[in-house]
Amino acid sequence: MKGKFLQMGLIGMLLVLAVFITVVAADEELVVPLGTIELMPPGDVAATRTAVSFPHSTHFDINCKTCHHEWSGDDTETLSCTTSGCHDLSENPKDKTESILYFKNAYHKSCIGCHKAMKDKNKRIEMTALPVSGAMAKTGPTGCVGCHPR
Repeated sequence: MKGKFLQMGLIGMLLVLAVFITVVAADEELVVPLGTIELMPPGDVAATRTAVSFPHSTHFDINCKTCHHEWSGDDTETLSCTTSGCHDLSENPKDKTESILYFKNAYHKSCIGCHKAMKDKNKRIEMTALPVSGAMAKTGPTGCVGCHPR
């Protein structure tokens, strides 16, 4: 079992390296944060919970535009969700059609929604009588303290 995880880790690192080599060879500069990113509310909002330590590098198997949906896909800057004009509202608006512009709703819908969908998919796979080869997709937290430790 350890051998498979090691093998998958090496394949993952090679894929990341291949992306970087491709970008460098194309004379473009694309900077991808490899570690953990601290997610915090916009500057004018007082935090009521701890910041979220988001492990960016564990999400490299997801298309970048899933989260960075306004990014053009080239070497332009990928802006944070709380950048002015994106999901930067400091209060949940009364107009529900604009509620996704409230930073907290955007993060929660995107992150928790994806994690719950992955858990549901794993559960459906487990419920089948078919043998499963390999490990199930690892999911992230869906509760408050999973992202906002006390």
